[in-house]
Amino acid sequence: MSPIIRQERRKTYRYSWHELYETLSEITDLKVRLTIIADYVAHYVREMDTAAQPLIDGEHYFYNPATHPVKAIASDAKLTERTVQIRFQKYAGYSPKELLRFLRFKMVIAQLINTQEKMPDMFEIVTAFNYHDQSHLIKDFQQFLGTTPQQFIKDLKGKEFFTVGSGPRSPDVIE
Repeated sequence: MSPIIRQERRKTYRYSWHELYETLSEITDLKVRLTIIADYVAHYVREMDTAAQPLIDGEHYFYNPATHPVKAIASDAKLTERTVQIRFQKYAGYSPKELLRFLRFKMVIAQLINTQEKMPDMFEIVTAFNYHDQSHLIKDFQQFLGTTPQQFIKDLKGKEFFTVGSGPRSPDVIE
């Protein structure tokens, strides 16, 4: 490895985007330029992987209704709950609470799809899935589907609504 590459590799992680651009514009050797870019990118990927790993490791907590995922991940990773929330927002693009809300709504949809009744009892759904009240359930329908529960059921029973599978598959299942 040339002395220039060695010297530049040591500095790469300290560059701002502008400094990286300036450094690259001064270097004519393509191999050196590519090495600098690769090291620059690798630094940020490693940093993100390290910070995001506790979130990835704690994914299973989101599927267990008896567990508070943020508290469990924070405990496992020896982080504060707020740190977990901030990292989740940063890497996933939404909060853990929003994910839990979506997963709960997804279970409601699965229940409605699997029910044989023409019009299921909405009060039973509200209580079964721990909604505060019926308006809370309606807000989720509006948020995720842009419709009301009654219209969704009507479209579903009339087969005008397309549905897909229930989520992650077991690693043992081969398609």
